[in-house]
Amino acid sequence: MIRERTCVSSNDVSRDIPERIFSADVRVSYGPMEIGIQVNGTERGVRKSCEDVDKKARLLLDDVKRFHPLLKLRGEELRVKSRWPRVVQRMVEAVQVVSAETLTPMAAVAGAISDELLLDLQDAADGFLTKVLVNNGGDMALFSPDEPVRVGIRGAVPEGMSMREVLISEVDEPYGLATSGWRGRSFSQGIADAVVVAADSGALADAAATFVGNYVKEEGHGRVRRRKASELDPMTDIPNLMVTVSCDQLSEDEKLTALENGGAMASSLLGRGIIWGAGIYLQGESMELSKGVINFK
Repeated sequence: MIRERTCVSSNDVSRDIPERIFSADVRVSYGPMEIGIQVNGTERGVRKSCEDVDKKARLLLDDVKRFHPLLKLRGEELRVKSRWPRVVQRMVEAVQVVSAETLTPMAAVAGAISDELLLDLQDAADGFLTKVLVNNGGDMALFSPDEPVRVGIRGAVPEGMSMREVLISEVDEPYGLATSGWRGRSFSQGIADAVVVAADSGALADAAATFVGNYVKEEGHGRVRRRKASELDPMTDIPNLMVTVSCDQLSEDEKLTALENGGAMASSLLGRGIIWGAGIYLQGESMELSKGVINFK
């Protein structure tokens, strides 16, 4: 899971008098969703953006539930329909860009919900927000045109070591930052402790992190254990795939092989302009690729 390292406001809307900047920190819990939202801007913009935000989040999840049977199909089996809800269209389009052959739209669900919530917040505020961060369990949509964003990467290094961070420069448009890994809340076919990806949207970053994470593989001569996904969750979108349930300590060569496998996929996405950068972390070792506005520290 990723957490922003800068301080956030209290639950009440607060005021920075010298700069006349207001902020709010909102938490939304609904079913499997746990979303943290931070908004900065004018008092009017912040208050307007936070009105009914919990209702908006529930409506997005309800849209996903209604289309769940369709969203369990692979991207290559689908054609986007204009009558579908925006969040459903966004999910399908994201996996079709990243890997239509291997991913279902559920690989982009958390990031897509973050994207749609961010747009709803901006629309409600009528342009009076200077920063928006929507964090849906580590899959984020962000808007920060006036200041860089620094994000800590949880799970990237063993306990006791300094946390790795992603630093993203000021960007005029919304973008996404997402995580994946076998220890996370979603299934992974790979063994990465964490995969972090930045891209043009939360949905793209979410799908790409899942895709890259699936390829961080090394059999480990019995040290990696997998089970059929349907045995762990009968409702899963990938019932027949084997997903990682544990990974014991690997040799240095095994870790390098797994990182190189995942890195090849990340490099391909980076070269095609689909992602801005990716960090892959496995038992204290890492591979980080980036260009442009993103740096790992």
